[in-house]
Amino acid sequence: MVFAGVKETRRCAYGWLLDGMEDCQEIFFGYSSSDAFFLNNVARIHHSRVVFQSQDCFNSSFLFDCRNCESVFGGFNLRNRKYVWWGEQLSKEAWEHRMAETDLRSWKVFQENMDRFLREVDGKVVWPETFNIQAEDSSGEYLVRCLRAKESFGVTDGTDFWNSQISHSNCERCIYASGVAMSSDLYQYASAVHVSKALFSSNCGYCQNIEYCLNCRNCEFCFGCVGLENKKFHIFNKPYSEEDYWRQVDDLKCTVLDRGEYGQFFPGDFSPAGVEFAVECFFDYPSEEFSKIGAVRYDPKVGMVQDVTSLIDPDTLPDHLDDCESYVGKALIDKELGRSFAIRKDDYKFYQKLGLPFPRRHYIARIKSLARMANTYTSSEKACANCSKIMTTADNLTFKNRKIYCQSCYLQYLEKNG
Repeated sequence: MVFAGVKETRRCAYGWLLDGMEDCQEIFFGYSSSDAFFLNNVARIHHSRVVFQSQDCFNSSFLFDCRNCESVFGGFNLRNRKYVWWGEQLSKEAWEHRMAETDLRSWKVFQENMDRFLREVDGKVVWPETFNIQAEDSSGEYLVRCLRAKESFGVTDGTDFWNSQISHSNCERCIYASGVAMSSDLYQYASAVHVSKALFSSNCGYCQNIEYCLNCRNCEFCFGCVGLENKKFHIFNKPYSEEDYWRQVDDLKCTVLDRGEYGQFFPGDFSPAGVEFAVECFFDYPSEEFSKIGAVRYDPKVGMVQDVTSLIDPDTLPDHLDDCESYVGKALIDKELGRSFAIRKDDYKFYQKLGLPFPRRHYIARIKSLARMANTYTSSEKACANCSKIMTTADNLTFKNRKIYCQSCYLQYLEKNG
């Protein structure tokens, strides 16, 4: 159950946008990491648990904005550090002794440390103006090696972007595009691989010069087509000569332009995932806003074969992972989400390997919570918490009390405290 641009990834579960990941679970924006859990916008993290906005760290837990750290438990804004315990510098022996005494396989112990970590992140630690890296003449969040990427989010190696998000592998000239790789010249487009010159389309690959197309592969000059492969000059899945194609397309465009419909993207009921598991992770829109775009809500009761009263309440589970093995594969109920779930054997082995507790919530709830701890696509003006300079920074749905520094103050803070 991993989604959105999974690339060169092995033995991972429950994540969103993974690239080069191995043996990891619960990931939002993860790159080149292994043996790690609950990761939020990380790169090159190994054998670690609960890591946010960090890179090049090993054998650590509860990290925020750390670089090149090893054996840290509870670290914030650190650079090149070892044997830190909730901000306290320890010797190797003292750190290992505390680690041996801290059993995160206990749900209570894990939650106590998680709650402390989240409190520190929301209001105490320093957040930078953006987490962008080498983003020249760009604005937005999570931009890496970008040029002229404006008001964009989660773009790596992109040029000339505007209001677009989730892109990697050298894309160019994308406007209102989402989930694209190795593509160019896109407008109002979702989910593209090797696509160029495409408008108002979704989930097509190796295509060019298409409009209003869905799930097409290796197609060219198609309009309003669904599920085609290796086709050219098609309208509504019907073949035309090149001359007739252009005549028919011109007539169609004139008609929908007169009706004021040309240029609108597909309605919300075309979404394959549903708004609860896509855009709602990042925006708290009221129900009437979703209704305006025709979004369909998921009813968890539809298709449920179990009697809810027969499902196991996670609140009744034993505290320690070692005492929960008999619950592997059993039907549990996420009371807040209204959905049943189970923990797989592979999940249990993963928790044993990393020393983690037995989960109490459905994986969708866990990933949604993780995604909402990242910064969002939207931004607003805020004053630097140190010098009061007005800056534009990404919003965050979970951490409402962030202490945000402008880039200059942030670098000074790292030099003094990191």
